[in-house]
Amino acid sequence: MRFSQGSRLASCALAAVLAALPGMALAQATIVRSSGPSAAANKVGSKLPEGAKIKLDTNDRVTVLGKSGTRVFVGPGTFVVGSNSSTQPRTRMADFVSRKGALARVRAGAVRGPDQDDSTVPMAAPGVWLLEPESEGRFCYNTTGRLIVWRALSDTPGVAKITAPGWSYLVDLAWDAKSRIKAWPADEAPLDDGAVYSITAPEGGDPHQITIVRLDNPPDDAEALFGVLMEKGCTAQAERMADEAEASGEAEE
Repeated sequence: MRFSQGSRLASCALAAVLAALPGMALAQATIVRSSGPSAAANKVGSKLPEGAKIKLDTNDRVTVLGKSGTRVFVGPGTFVVGSNSSTQPRTRMADFVSRKGALARVRAGAVRGPDQDDSTVPMAAPGVWLLEPESEGRFCYNTTGRLIVWRALSDTPGVAKITAPGWSYLVDLAWDAKSRIKAWPADEAPLDDGAVYSITAPEGGDPHQITIVRLDNPPDDAEALFGVLMEKGCTAQAERMADEAEASGEAEE
């Protein structure tokens, strides 16, 4: 039987897809935080297949983010990747990496601690896409919506000052009392890829340098997003994801 060139090309393409499937199926989790004596063997960003065993020594701690949720392994001991975990950490992380989910948590008061007046207590941003004026370095901007700036305190009105190389002026970003979020003034400060901004936080202090990295179609999957943030050099956001993963997962010893 003779095959046309088109048939051969189609067969090759199908074979390539099928060959890739085992690797796709095996990739189940990513190490997002690692500390202790075995940290060098369990590097942040490492991919782990389902069923992989992690052997930890005393004082080792590894946080894993995967399809089955967040796992926090505390040594000594040997732990298996891919076993079932609670749906609560998965839901919490899904909200953290979603623009709508993070803003919904703010409106619902989900960032408020027990018996705390949240306006007077410094709080980290409850979502990966919220820009903190105190951060430094590269910030990955999700272009599917407006950039939202988060301030740590909200008990009084506050004003952040924004400028950029070559500017002869400052742009004010003002919050009312009790408000933690404010849209970035895109008309006055366009968010171009690679643009560098100098931002003075509402609480004052030295300005912080932030470089914008535009992401037009970031993945919805938390594990994949962590990899993109690491690849783009948006390490502060990757660290915030690791913080959230560790906070949402119960330690397993």
